[in-house]
Amino acid sequence: MEDKNMQTTGIKKELSYDDKVIKKIAGIATDGVEGVLTVSGGFIGNITDRLRTDDKTKGIDVDVGKKQVALDLNVLCEYGRHVPELFDAVADRVSKAIREMTGLEVVELNMHVEDVLNKADFEDMRKKMSD
Repeated sequence: MEDKNMQTTGIKKELSYDDKVIKKIAGIATDGVEGVLTVSGGFIGNITDRLRTDDKTKGIDVDVGKKQVALDLNVLCEYGRHVPELFDAVADRVSKAIREMTGLEVVELNMHVEDVLNKADFEDMRKKMSD
């Protein structure tokens, strides 16, 4: 955006984002969706890493252009939840967060459910991983 109080004529400007930034925004936004237990990059190996490090970028692939973003998310959902509703909530939260923080438009969002777990079992697994 141009600041009317500053002269910007003649200055070439470009704002870009590292893929990691977009991944982190998407990961944090997804964490806020009740029923999505975690975003993971592979249930056995990478979920262990995710639970130990709390890396918000694991399990998220992005393609970032100058004005648009496409995302692929791998998630673990809570058993008994209506997954299409979770998907809609994730898509809404992620696209809103990315748009508000970066001005980029999410043009594609794919969510792959890797597994479902009862919330108590997930918490037990998380606790064991952190010990």
